[in-house]
Amino acid sequence: MAFEKALELLHKKFKPPYRDCVIIRVKINVENIGLFDSIVENSGRCCLPSTEKANHGEINLFVTPHLKEETLKLLNFLKSVFPELEIYVEER
Repeated sequence: MAFEKALELLHKKFKPPYRDCVIIRVKINVENIGLFDSIVENSGRCCLPSTEKANHGEINLFVTPHLKEETLKLLNFLKSVFPELEIYVEER
């Protein structure tokens, strides 16, 4: 019973994060995934990378709508570092 009350209080006090998100799918050479992931994670946390399909050269970047443009600017800059980089945007 106390657990349920505590959980209810937490839900009221702390609203859940954005339900809307943009998923940006990136294809890159498998050998460059570690470096790409490090750069993205340490560039202001504009997105959350998921390397679930890294062995296929695919990374999903979860982005809030208000950081979409900033993330796309970063990715376009990274095309100069990784010429094979392919970007696909999926709105949710």
